[in-house]
Amino acid sequence: MRTRRFFPPGSTIGIFGGGQLGRMMILAAVKLGYKCRIFCKEANSPAQFVATSVTIADYDNLAALNTFSKKVDIVTLEFENIPLKTIQFIEKKVPTQPSSQCLKISQDRVLEKTFISKVADVTPFHQVDNQATLQFAAKKLGYPVMLKTRQFGYDGKGQVLVEKKSKLNYAWKKLSKHKLILESCIQLKQEISVIVARKHDGTIVIFPPTENQHSKQILHSSRIPANISKKTERKVKKVAERICTKLKLVGILAVEFFISHTGQILVNEIAPRPHNSGHWTLDGCSTSQFEQHIRAICGLPFGPTNATHDVEMQNLLGKDIKNWKKLLSEPNARLHVYDKDKIKRDRKMGHVNRLYPLGSTKAKK
Repeated sequence: MRTRRFFPPGSTIGIFGGGQLGRMMILAAVKLGYKCRIFCKEANSPAQFVATSVTIADYDNLAALNTFSKKVDIVTLEFENIPLKTIQFIEKKVPTQPSSQCLKISQDRVLEKTFISKVADVTPFHQVDNQATLQFAAKKLGYPVMLKTRQFGYDGKGQVLVEKKSKLNYAWKKLSKHKLILESCIQLKQEISVIVARKHDGTIVIFPPTENQHSKQILHSSRIPANISKKTERKVKKVAERICTKLKLVGILAVEFFISHTGQILVNEIAPRPHNSGHWTLDGCSTSQFEQHIRAICGLPFGPTNATHDVEMQNLLGKDIKNWKKLLSEPNARLHVYDKDKIKRDRKMGHVNRLYPLGSTKAKK
């Protein structure tokens, strides 16, 4: 089918996934005059409460997918763990961004790092096919190392830290049912992310780099501006642009970087959709990452990406959300609640953006 590249306000956007990213994507789309239809497996997910309509079905339900395709003009996704076959099926019926090729690369850590290594430095890695290759890879990379599943891992799930040789068997037993990758553990100075938006015609805009802090391998907070030099900022933006261009991605791409104590800049991973570290843009930028994604896939002009404030974004995990009243009383705080049905430990229930005058929190480089 010939791919349409322009979808004016009034069109219907189909979104795979019903989580908070889908919710914030819909809120941005509605502001521009779009209708949104969600396709997800679970009832009562955050995006459903703001969507025009909802389809609840398994992602391999071809009849439901076929009906869904007839009710939308373009399809996108809010997270990359949608089955590849689902996207391959739907993109034959309706324009879909990101494409199945982008999804195939970003879903598999080995394919992802192999792809990125052609244009940038990546964290050292080795594919693990069996226990023998695990032992070989650990010896080659040197301890400590991180054993990870190649697919469907996020927020620390599907990975085991291996600090010494005696822990290899434990890690293998825990994850051996999955396809695996072994990665070096970098002595980190900083973690940085860059969010890029790209349209069909190759036009690209880039948001300022974000500096991220993690707790228990879950993003705790992100801040703008990142405490990096202008030289580092130019480099990470250029690398992110090259990756996005090589992927031929249409929409939003988040690129995560590790910066070592020696100053080495390594790409850790990518995500072809709006990213947690970009939530600051909802209140600290004229055009949020969610609106920029909608503009990109629908062929609209891009909005500004420059920061209008210094911002610290903090995730609200589990019972943190119970502090909503206190947060609302902070004059510089902007609260975002995801309306999830149950509070669970370490579950992302919302986030707060704290705004400061532009340039007021900038550290000396």
